[in-house]
Amino acid sequence: MQPMKDSKVPERLTEIPPQIYGAGIAAVLGMLRVVYAKEETKLSRVIMEGASCGLLCWAAGSGLGAAGLDAGLALLLGGIIGSVGSTTIRALILKAVGKKLDS
Repeated sequence: MQPMKDSKVPERLTEIPPQIYGAGIAAVLGMLRVVYAKEETKLSRVIMEGASCGLLCWAAGSGLGAAGLDAGLALLLGGIIGSVGSTTIRALILKAVGKKLDS
């Protein structure tokens, strides 16, 4: 059996931060989720959901580095945020902040 050769991934692709990959995953999953759920199939709604999921993931991925966690978790965040959606994430954040303010 021959040993595996190194992959032919272009050098430029290995330099891209994981936050960008995560944001891309979140954007694509967010757009596909809206189209699949047939919530609102207007092109503007699909694009806005993808953009908000992507930007939310980018911000969360950047926060991982600030918290001292592995930036590679941004890919996981991208999948979660894209699958759940920005409106659900927003509702959860507002609920958590509301509980903190009430106590």
